[in-house]
Amino acid sequence: MDKEEKIKEKNKKWFDEWADSYDWFFLKRLLNYWQDKAIGELTGREKRILEVSYGTGSTLGKIAKKFKKAAIYGIDISPNMKKEAEKKLRKFRKVKLFVSDVGKMLFKDNYFDFVFSTESFHHYPNGEKAIKEMARVLKKEGKLVIVDINLKPIWLFNFLFKLEPGFVHLYSQKEMRELFERYGIKMIKQERCGIFAVKNSGIKFT
Repeated sequence: MDKEEKIKEKNKKWFDEWADSYDWFFLKRLLNYWQDKAIGELTGREKRILEVSYGTGSTLGKIAKKFKKAAIYGIDISPNMKKEAEKKLRKFRKVKLFVSDVGKMLFKDNYFDFVFSTESFHHYPNGEKAIKEMARVLKKEGKLVIVDINLKPIWLFNFLFKLEPGFVHLYSQKEMRELFERYGIKMIKQERCGIFAVKNSGIKFT
């Protein structure tokens, strides 16, 4: 098993164990705030929406209530998170949930109008591969939004966050811009979400 696979297994185990108590996490209100910032980028014109790393499905529920005509999808690495999300979203039959790795998604090219991820990117074993896949499944002129932890100085918090299970890397705003643009996503806005996170919003131009 290579390094990336080991990280995936560690993350899967950690989030499987956390799934039934995830909604009681003491920072859940902060997570909800970040999620709301991400879905605030939706216009209502999107036909297909994808959340990468949906957790217990709270954000997908909000989208399903507000955007009744959109087809809504979610992927998460944790089977137990999927079970918890299915309980929460059972009345929203149009929401389709999958257990899948962000680095190798099951969707065809140019499929979604809007792809987003909240407070998960620092867990991905290979951030470049994740962005490449998100860009692949996104339509031309579709929007990619990633909200993730961003604390300065980045080098210090990259060291401190090693205590978090499954942690890989905190990305600077410069690193995120470079990753977006490397895979055909024009960064249109980077906005701080309080002192702890940054929202990165981009449009696919290729």
